[in-house]
Formats: sequence, structure tokens, C-alpha cells
Amino acid sequence: MVFGDLTGRDPRSLGEAECSAFELGLPPAEAKALQQIAFDELASKRKVAAEPRRSSGTPQRCAQ
Repeated sequence: MVFGDLTGRDPRSLGEAECSAFELGLPPAEAKALQQIAFDELASKRKVAAEPRRSSGTPQRCAQ
């Protein structure tokens, strides 16, 4: 929610291999589901529009 609210970008564009979710121990399917929930809420308030989604891949640690 915060990402979409601050940037105006579709949270689903981060993809299920998003590094913060990975580092928090969230499985990719759960990260994807939470991104969808955030998008649905933000879209209902017209704060974001749909964007292309990143393809899934192997999660990597966030850059240091």
C-alpha cells in the first residue's frame, strides 16, 4: 500500500520475487497475493492504474 500510495505505481509491478518480501521470508505466492490486495485497494481509490508486471524469477537479496 505504501509503495503504491507514495509512487502512484502498481504494487504488482514489483513482482513476486521482490527482494523486501524475500528478506522478510514471504513465499513468492504470498508476496504476489499481498501485491494484488494492495493494488485492488489503491485502484478502488483511483490512486494507481495497472502496469505491466515483472516476470517471476529467483528472489535475490536487496542491494546493500
